[in-house]
Order: sequence, then C-alpha cells, then structure tokens
Amino acid sequence: MPPADPLDFGTRPGGLAAFLRTDYGQRPVWLPGAAPCAALPLPDADEIAWLATQDDVESRLVFTETGNGQSRYRAEGGPFDADRLGSLPPDNWTLLVHDVEKHLPELRAWFGLVPFVPDWCIDDLMISVAAPGGSVGPHVDRYSVFLVQAHGARRWQWTTGTPQPAPALSEDLDLVEPFANGDARTATPGDVLYLPPGAAHHGVAETLCTTCSIGMRGIPLDQIAADANGDRLFAWRPADERAEPGRIPDAAVAALRRQLPGPGGSEVVDALARTVTTPKHWLKPERPGHPPPAEAALVVHGMALAAWTSESAWVNGEKLRLDSRSRPLFARLCARRRLDAPERRAWSRHTESRALLDRLWRVGMFDAP
Repeated sequence: MPPADPLDFGTRPGGLAAFLRTDYGQRPVWLPGAAPCAALPLPDADEIAWLATQDDVESRLVFTETGNGQSRYRAEGGPFDADRLGSLPPDNWTLLVHDVEKHLPELRAWFGLVPFVPDWCIDDLMISVAAPGGSVGPHVDRYSVFLVQAHGARRWQWTTGTPQPAPALSEDLDLVEPFANGDARTATPGDVLYLPPGAAHHGVAETLCTTCSIGMRGIPLDQIAADANGDRLFAWRPADERAEPGRIPDAAVAALRRQLPGPGGSEVVDALARTVTTPKHWLKPERPGHPPPAEAALVVHGMALAAWTSESAWVNGEKLRLDSRSRPLFARLCARRRLDAPERRAWSRHTESRALLDRLWRVGMFDAP
C-alpha cells in the first residue's frame, strides 16, 4: 500500500513550515481533522487482540479502577491468553500493542502522515484499543508523539507545566498528578494531537475507540558517547517538509556533535546509526540461508531497520560500505522497501550492486520468500 497523504496543517497558522520552525519538539499542537484515516489500513479490535497473544509482540493491558473520587491504574504485561482478552469487562480498560508496523508491514503507510520525520527517527506505531473510561493515566513521555484518533472518541487533556510524580496512582506505571491547567479536546476520527517531549497528557476513552501513536525515538546521548550526560536525549528538529527515507542528513549529525561533550568524528555517525538501526532484542528478524530465485522480488522485512549516509549504510546495527553504484540501490530500497523482479535483475548486472544485495540478505534486510 502506498504511503498516506501527509497530515493537513491547514488549521495551524503558517502551516507545516511554521510547525517545523517553532512547534516540533517545543509545544503541543492540536490538528483537528488532519489525518486521512479512512484511506489507511487499520486492524480491527480482534486483530489487535490477536497480536497481543503473540510471544514476540510487546503489549499491555491497563485497567482504570475508581473509588472515593479518585482513579487508580493497574497494568498487566502480555502476551495474553485469548480467553482472557475475550472476557474483558465492557469499560475501564486499555489494550496497547507496540511496534505494530513491524508485525503488519502494510501499516507503515501510517508513517506517510509525517514525511518530514526521517524514518530512522520513528520508533514505532503503537495502537491502543480502549473501552469507555479506559486510560493509561496522566503521564509524561520523553519523546515526540503524534496521537491520531482512528476510531471512536477520546478526551485529551495536556499541559506543558510540570506536574508532580504520583506513585500512589499506580504500582506499575510512571504517572503524574492529575492536572486541571492546560488544554482539553475530544478527538474523533482524523483528529491529531502532537506532543513534544515532557508534555504531560491524559487521554480517556469516551466510546470504544482506537488511537494510533506515531512515536519518535528518545535517544540518550550516553548511548552515542560514554562521557555524555545520561539524562539528556538527542534533540533535533527536522527542517525539510519531506525527508529522504533512511538518510541521516548532515544537519542531524551537526546537531548531535553540538550536544556531545567533545569533538566527534565519523565515530559519532557510526554510533548514531548503529543505535537507531539496532532492533529491540525480541524483534530481530530471522536470517534465511538462501535468497529467493533471481526471478522473485525482494521485500524488506517488516522488522528490518536501515539508515544511510553518502558513504555507508547500516542494517540491523551492522555497517556496510556504499559506493557510487550501490548507494542509489540502497536509497531505493529504503524508499520503496521492495525490489521488483525486473529491477532486481537490472541491478544484479553490476558487481557492486549484486554484492550489496547478497550482503543485505545475509544481515536480515529481506523477508523470506
């Protein structure tokens, strides 16, 4: 499925350019009707529940328990038994499933909503299904997120203030004290709430609803350089309205070097690229022994992570050298995530491209036939 049309920033004065210049990473933005959800693939509640029964899928159930005028929240980690999910009560629960696009690759189409964000900056597509009253409680994330209402209605509150931690609200979740200041809206299909890192927010389902969260990567600087402050995250604001898929631009590298304690050479790029392309340990794709026959297409594995610069490529944490012949091939794979059979035969006529395809197969970039 082709990517979606981008989010419509027409309700934001100055449009997308102003959002990138002054809002991204800085302040929340409410975008009513911005997402063309009807044109995007969306699993139904039963499919999401099925994913939550799988061993290699990260999932959670959060229950809202009310009493004495206060709400508390209780979390359970998956995988879940199908009968358990089938017997959930009619209200006050939320089922969250992470990395959905890695298990259902057609859902990468949702990333087309934010073409200004390089895909190596995106952590995952999380889908939550909530019954009326369902919530995960008031909390703060350390990364940017686009919360897209796909089905039903959810009431959002958010603030850029600094609510205090509230461990009494849950033994399982890092929550903050409920807050009355800030903004509130009810999201219906197509509405989008953008939140920068550190913005406290609280969503409560008003009806049975589905929310799709496009979450960015929160990259601790000490993962890039051992002497960096471990409390700080890499902060970089995309400037182009359409990023080149997979490419780590010079502006991102320059921003990273400014945030590190000492001068950084090529090892800085290596560390960043290795970090953003190393899969979570339970998501590593299998590495089949033999590639498909030459007349078959090559399809990028849903769990494969890739990034590139003018000289190098990284796939699943492994570095590969690129030259003038193989660079366009890798860029095309990142952009389309497949190579049809005629294209494969054409590229394979060149020694450098044929060698790259073979190496990419061995590091797990392609799905088994």
